[in-house]
Amino acid sequence: CLGHEQWPELTPPDELTFLIAELWRQHRPFARIATVETSGELYERILRHGLRWERLRDDPDPQIQVLSRLVGAARGLVLLLDPAEDKNDRIYQDFFLALREHVGARALANLRRAAQAIQSDSGRVDRARREETVREHLESVVRAFDAGDEAEVLRTHDAVLKTAKAAFSAARPKQYARVQEFLERNPKQRASISRRLIGECLKEENLPDIARHFGLNDEESGGGSADQSDLLLAIREVLRERGADDKAINDMAGSVAAANEPPPGAPFANLMHISVVVTKTDIFPSVHPPNRYPTEKMPGSAAHLAALDAYLRLEGGAVRCYNASATGYSVLRDARYIPGPESSHCPINVLEPLFDMFDLTGGAS
Repeated sequence: CLGHEQWPELTPPDELTFLIAELWRQHRPFARIATVETSGELYERILRHGLRWERLRDDPDPQIQVLSRLVGAARGLVLLLDPAEDKNDRIYQDFFLALREHVGARALANLRRAAQAIQSDSGRVDRARREETVREHLESVVRAFDAGDEAEVLRTHDAVLKTAKAAFSAARPKQYARVQEFLERNPKQRASISRRLIGECLKEENLPDIARHFGLNDEESGGGSADQSDLLLAIREVLRERGADDKAINDMAGSVAAANEPPPGAPFANLMHISVVVTKTDIFPSVHPPNRYPTEKMPGSAAHLAALDAYLRLEGGAVRCYNASATGYSVLRDARYIPGPESSHCPINVLEPLFDMFDLTGGAS
């Protein structure tokens, strides 16, 4: 069609095209893509509702009802932004805030549920408590190295360093033998070697084994702490398993502990992926890399998108940004369709976001 310079005709604003397309993998359907082509004014009405999203279910316009239900039930959203439009931030800001609030509430509730499952396993809670205590001991040494004289740190934290070395020797004997051999040849490097050894102990792949061999007194090993303390330990464990860094863990642990279950029928219960596609980047100035677009061009929405991305990544999803090229809607001229004015251009390479959402690879059939 494009090779013969035949472009699709512009959809009149009063017509609505509804399409369900199936994606197949290994000879079986595994996803359905709902496509609704309608006037942008309808979508703008939906986007501007923000946190009043539930009211759209009873909107007098049936098109609004259908569109809002499709968007609210989607697993992934592809949002097309026109770089020539200076109102993108105003149009989308309330919508991104609504997504942040709804997806955040869902993510926190899911994290709390996962933490409660760990909390019910007393053995796992005890291991988490022990690891947390050992982590605090080791991080106190790291902070001392960062802030003070190395010789002073070796003297004041000697007991912790000796315990850490003994635990590392028991958990990783071959690695420790090489460390010890190097230390014997370079005794003046004791401080830097000790610091590196503490860093190795703190690595997530090493810490569970280090904690098992780390000598703690009975009080530090932890006898029955309160349920709330156990829950917070379990929450920190879940957050670490899902890739959160220490700052995120400290910021989120309290919110997870206080999280409530979202009400039944809450929108965006399935949402995992959001693709922000900046269109027409072959004819308008673009931002590279595209993930800088919200910060540079949509400052009011950027914070909501960043928080939304953090919540989604804890559940295996993400917010991703893309640059897309354009082709024109057509106009009829001399019995032939030709490209329309650039104001009617639409993106043609929006398949990449869909491939990322469905994790399609070159080997998928």
